[in-house]
Amino acid sequence: MKISRFRAALLAPTALLLLLSACQMTSSPPFQDRYYDAQEAIPLKAGTVQESTWQTFDVVIDYRYQATADTIEVNGAAALGRHYQDLYERLTKLDVYLFLLDDTARVLQSRKIAQALASETDTVLTFSETIALPPGANHLAFGYEGRVQASDPEPNSGSDWFYKLPLARTP
Repeated sequence: MKISRFRAALLAPTALLLLLSACQMTSSPPFQDRYYDAQEAIPLKAGTVQESTWQTFDVVIDYRYQATADTIEVNGAAALGRHYQDLYERLTKLDVYLFLLDDTARVLQSRKIAQALASETDTVLTFSETIALPPGANHLAFGYEGRVQASDPEPNSGSDWFYKLPLARTP
């Protein structure tokens, strides 16, 4: 009787782990097959170094990339826009993404390229990635999601969520 309880105690967690890992393997990567705003997609130009600034109200990204037929090497720096730096003291969270898109602005691959947690609003995030280009990738785009908060520890003292992500399921 003790052996069967012991086996059951070992088998139950093992079965749960197998079930959870199977669920993870079948889920699609974040943002894959979602659509980005095609007007904001940046065409990939192979062979030469491209350098520019991508900016929204929320975030400024200075970037540089070089693409070949098979890979893209991208590096740069991301920071909050002036508005958030002036009005808030704490950057609770900021995730910066790179999206590789096809000619319809469908996300073929996404990669989180920078992250900040519990930082100051003037934090500058740097990134450097080399990524294999998926078949059909001919544009790139950036995205982000984050939260800022006032320094007052009182609840509801002032915070703001912001994001720019490819959430559309159709073009």
